[in-house]
Amino acid sequence: MKQFMFSVRDIAVGTYDRPFTAPAIGLAVRAFGDEFNNEQSPMYKHGKDFDLFCIGEFNAEDGALLPLTPYIVARGADYFV
Repeated sequence: MKQFMFSVRDIAVGTYDRPFTAPAIGLAVRAFGDEFNNEQSPMYKHGKDFDLFCIGEFNAEDGALLPLTPYIVARGADYFV
């Protein structure tokens, strides 16, 4: 089964967070958006500082990792109000 790999970039710090996988881009975008309602998340207060990037694909059947040039799939500024 193919999984997409994602990482949240903290623009203020200039780093990417630990990668995570999801079976569909839409699920990762939903999880990213949910963080803006989580009072324990840094995104709750500083949402404009975060963007979600797709960074690769992972094949769970053979362990193959296909790195991609990171591309943005969601911007924190679109969720943070």
